[in-house]
Amino acid sequence: MKNKLELIVQKENLSNNITSLGKVSETELIKWYNKAEVFVLPSLFEGFGIACIEAMDCGYPVITSNV
Repeated sequence: MKNKLELIVQKENLSNNITSLGKVSETELIKWYNKAEVFVLPSLFEGFGIACIEAMDCGYPVITSNV
């Protein structure tokens, strides 16, 4: 799905607004949380998890699915 999403980002000219990181270290993750404006977790399987709590701890609005 990563390749499909990257093609959509290119097609819609969103490269300046979207960054796909893949797996990052915990230290790197904190740096990225602090650069964000909003956190989105559109999972159909994962409920309200640690990632949402970490984003909220950084003071960002969290958008997630109704799981």
